[in-house]
Amino acid sequence: MLNLGLKEAVALNPSEERPSFNVLVCEDDQLIAYDLMNALELGGMNALGPAMTFEAAALFAESNALDAAVVDLNLKDGRTGVAVARRLYAQGIALILCSSDVLGPCELDDIHHIFVPKPMAAEALCEFVQQMAVCRGALQAPEKVEAAGQSRRAP
Repeated sequence: MLNLGLKEAVALNPSEERPSFNVLVCEDDQLIAYDLMNALELGGMNALGPAMTFEAAALFAESNALDAAVVDLNLKDGRTGVAVARRLYAQGIALILCSSDVLGPCELDDIHHIFVPKPMAAEALCEFVQQMAVCRGALQAPEKVEAAGQSRRAP
């Protein structure tokens, strides 16, 4: 794993061509963050982060064209995920909020978001993000294949 300073990590390879759907992961637990980022990359998206504090999330948002963000309400610097969500929403970034505090999203009822309670499977959360990407036209919907009368995704 690269150990870069925050500003270097935020702007890592800015000239490289990237997938068209950029997702910021704001999560204070490194294992959860990297599991989610891996699932997003395998799902065809460009995962950025992890942003573990409000400051890190703000830097990522300033330095990258973001389409969506997965935000834990409690980050390393406290319950700053709420402020991160408000800031990203104001910039037009689609939000998926995740927390073990199921009452937490109540303070964000005035902004559009999807709430996923923890614990959650990274692959399941990735499917929500993929649906956002499809709705915004950044990814193609997977083709359906009829097999023995059942609908399933194409391999």
